[in-house]
Amino acid sequence: MKALKIFEPKILKIVDIEEPKIVDKNDVKIKTMTTGICGSDVSMYAGTNTMVVYPRIFGHEMAGEVVEVGSSVENLKVGDHVTVDPVNNCGYCHACREGRPNICYNLKVRGVQGEGFNAEYIVVPKDAVYKLSSSIPWEEACLIEPYTIGFNATSRAGLKPADTLLILGAGTIGQTTLRTALMMGARVIISDIDDEKLETAKNQGAFLTINPARDDLKKIIEENTEGFGPNVVIDAVCIPETVEQSIELAAPGGRVVTLGFSETPSKIQQKHITAKELDIRGSRLNNRKFASVIKSLEDKKINFDDMISHVIDFKDAKDAFEIMLDANTPKKKIVLKYY
Repeated sequence: MKALKIFEPKILKIVDIEEPKIVDKNDVKIKTMTTGICGSDVSMYAGTNTMVVYPRIFGHEMAGEVVEVGSSVENLKVGDHVTVDPVNNCGYCHACREGRPNICYNLKVRGVQGEGFNAEYIVVPKDAVYKLSSSIPWEEACLIEPYTIGFNATSRAGLKPADTLLILGAGTIGQTTLRTALMMGARVIISDIDDEKLETAKNQGAFLTINPARDDLKKIIEENTEGFGPNVVIDAVCIPETVEQSIELAAPGGRVVTLGFSETPSKIQQKHITAKELDIRGSRLNNRKFASVIKSLEDKKINFDDMISHVIDFKDAKDAFEIMLDANTPKKKIVLKYY
């Protein structure tokens, strides 16, 4: 079968590998239909992802169809539409015992430290597989995983309906976080330097959109929060400057959630954290959020409207990465199709 493997930065090849077989009674074999290209995939391709182990079959966002199940699998059957949680935890470390598998000490994320979903077939344990309604188009179904990031970030933030939330960044994760927060009843301000992404956010119901390349972000936020600032900030840009900005802009008693893995130090003023008694929290991947996302989609509380800009055949994956890396090419989420 065919698979997409990044051997080293900028070296992506279509490889022929053996088709996986069911070896355990709890295994599920899935035919891949679509995968999403994430920012972490792009950084893996570009050589700036410090978490990846090369060479690697990349991809942690997918949707597919069940083609075979192990003898002990009762909740899934051939023909089911499914998605897969990329979190692959050990089950016995302290974090796992505390119910936080996404920060497992021995974590091997599928597509990062372990082989990912960009292959024509995959075999995974049944506990990682979630059934979907066949009414969800394949192109959209692979975006369930990015929604779990938004669900996890708002959960880590302790977001409440009375909160004013500032999201820095209106890319895919910013969009899923926005839509999750609106579902929860929060008032949401979102910033980005891409006006098209801000327009999408506005159409979804954002209270306020700001382009910091053109507007005074701090001034506008203060004018719209009685001078206090947002009591929750989620940084979906994930660069050192936006971590600093998040802490500076947050209201007294606020919560700041970071999503990035940059190893470049931020110049954080201790006084902002202490004087405002801020809570700084990280949010990594998702902590068993797939079922909640799927239920919210089925109940039509969240949507995928205007999130995808390109659907590209998986054999043209290199072209997809070059589009992602080209700052002059307008794009949103790029989906690879296998059918």
